[in-house]
Amino acid sequence: MTVSFVVDLGWPPAFSKTQNEPESIWLAVLERALAGFGGLRLDPDDWMGAIYIIAASPDHQRKRISKALMRHAEDKIDAFGAKMIMIEIIRDSGHEGACHAYEAFAFERWPVAGY
Repeated sequence: MTVSFVVDLGWPPAFSKTQNEPESIWLAVLERALAGFGGLRLDPDDWMGAIYIIAASPDHQRKRISKALMRHAEDKIDAFGAKMIMIEIIRDSGHEGACHAYEAFAFERWPVAGY
């Protein structure tokens, strides 16, 4: 199976902290169909990459699309030279599968207080 990442788009400026913040979203295409998408933010001030979304389309779930998207995100963050990768997620029953997937990629859960 080969997944192509055919589009890298700049996120609309209205969603950026500044006009110069490097952010991107990309699409995964499998057999000429949209299979999923991912998005990340690269923070040059903190040398950190933040994955803010990884999603496989319903017709392409359980086909390793999310795994390919995660690897693509990690490659982009590594190429940027980030010292850390962060993923923010709510730990509830609706996100349980995603939490397990991130842990399978060796991400560690950090206790965080939100206000």
